[in-house]
Amino acid sequence: MKLKKYSILFTLGTIATSIVGTGLVSAACSNVTNTKDITIKTGSYDDQIKKVASSTITLAGAWRDARFFAGDEAENLVVVGATDPISNDGIQAKPGMKQGDIDVLSKIFLDTIAEANKQLKPISKLQKQLKKAKTEEEKANLTQQIEEAKKKASLVMELKNKTKQLFNIYSHDGYTKLGPNSNIRYNQNGDTKKAYSKTPEAGSDFFNIKEDGTWTPKENKEIKIMFIPSNDPKNVTTASSKLQKYINEKYNINTKITVAVDYKSASQQLKNNQIDLAFLPVNSWADLSGDSFFILQAGRSVQIVDPYKSLTNTSEAAINDETILVNAMNNYKKFGSKKLYISADSSQNPQSTIENQYAAELKNVVDSLVTDKTNSLPNVGFYRSYIYAKKGTEIEKIITKALKEQGSEWKLNWEDVKEHIQYGYTDTTSSASYTYPEKWFKKHFIGFKSFK
Repeated sequence: MKLKKYSILFTLGTIATSIVGTGLVSAACSNVTNTKDITIKTGSYDDQIKKVASSTITLAGAWRDARFFAGDEAENLVVVGATDPISNDGIQAKPGMKQGDIDVLSKIFLDTIAEANKQLKPISKLQKQLKKAKTEEEKANLTQQIEEAKKKASLVMELKNKTKQLFNIYSHDGYTKLGPNSNIRYNQNGDTKKAYSKTPEAGSDFFNIKEDGTWTPKENKEIKIMFIPSNDPKNVTTASSKLQKYINEKYNINTKITVAVDYKSASQQLKNNQIDLAFLPVNSWADLSGDSFFILQAGRSVQIVDPYKSLTNTSEAAINDETILVNAMNNYKKFGSKKLYISADSSQNPQSTIENQYAAELKNVVDSLVTDKTNSLPNVGFYRSYIYAKKGTEIEKIITKALKEQGSEWKLNWEDVKEHIQYGYTDTTSSASYTYPEKWFKKHFIGFKSFK
C-alpha cells in the first residue's frame, strides 16, 4: 500500500453545537422551561432562532449563521456578539507513538472519512429526488434505488431517522492533520496546550514502511482504538463496529475498536498506553490524557468571516477582534456574494475591503491562505457561538450602540440591561449555548455573575 504525501482535506464537516437564546417568555410558550430570572431552557436550534424572530426571546447563540432557521424572518435578525473560539474534538494517539505510525494511521482515517462521504453522496442525491417525486411509481423506484445504495455503503448508517456517514456520530464529517506546532485551546479561559508534547520518535511499531512510502502491517500487532459514548450508546457501538470491519478488510490490518464507559476512562487508558488511539473532546484530552498526541482534529470548511492563522495552523483563529467578526458576519452576503466559505480559487473571494463590513485585517488573512499553489483548504479546527438579536429590539440597540462607540472591549452595567435579557440555553454542559456565552456575558456586563 502506498503512503502518499497528501494535502489536508477540505470538507464540509463538523462538530454539532447548540444555540442559545434570551428573551421575554409568556406562560403560553411551548418548549420553554423557566429556570432563573434571566435564563430559560429552550429546544432545538430551529426552535430558538424562531423564538428570537418572533420576539418570544431576545437573544440566541449559534456556532454558524443560523438565521436561515427563521425562514422569511431571517433578514430581521442580526449578530451582536461573538464568543472566544471553541476548539473541535479529534483523534489522539498514545504518548510516544512513533512518527511512522502516526502518518499511516492518519492517512487511513482521512482516506476512510473521504470514502464515507463518497458513499453518502449518491444516497443523499436520491433522497432529495424522492422528496420531489410526484407519482407513486417514481417514489417506489427511487425508494428501491436508495435501499440498494445503502446496502453497498459500508460506512453509512441511520442517525435520528436520517442517513449519515458514520463519522457523523460525533457530528463531524471532516478531519485535518495537525502539525507539531499547533496549539489547542481547550477551555473558555483561553488555556492552550500543544498538540504534540514532544517530537515523535522516528520509525513504526505497527507497520513496515519502505522508503517509497509503501507499507505493510507487521504481524501479530493489534491496534486498539476507543470511541467515547457522547451520543446514543447503541449508535456509537454500531458506528465503531462498522468502522472496525471496514478498516480491517480494506487495509488488511488488525484493529479493535471499543466504546469507553465514559470520557475519563478513555482518557486514562490512552495516557497509560492501554489503547493506541482515542476520540476525545479537547478538555478531556488536555486535562486527563497526559502527554498523548493530538493528531487529527475535526472540523468544517473555513469561513471568510473567521479564518485560521495559516494552512499549517488551523487550530488558532487569525482574528479575535469582535467588531471585525460581528461586522463580517452581518455583511458577508454583501461583500462575499452570499458565500460564507473561503474558496481555493482566489477570484471567487472578496476582492476589496469595505468599511464596517470587510476589514483589511480580515482580507489580508484570507488572501494569504489562497495562492496559486493552493489546491484545497484544510478544515478549520474551531468555531464560535455568535449572539443573535432581532433588529430594533431594546437589547439589540443597546449592544450595537456600545460596540460602535466603545469597540470590541465594550462594557455595560448589568443592572442597566438585565431587564431586557432572558438567556436561553440547550444544556448547561454545552460550550456553544452555555459555557462560552456565559464568559461573554462576564466580559461585557459589569456585575454579571453567572447564569445560575
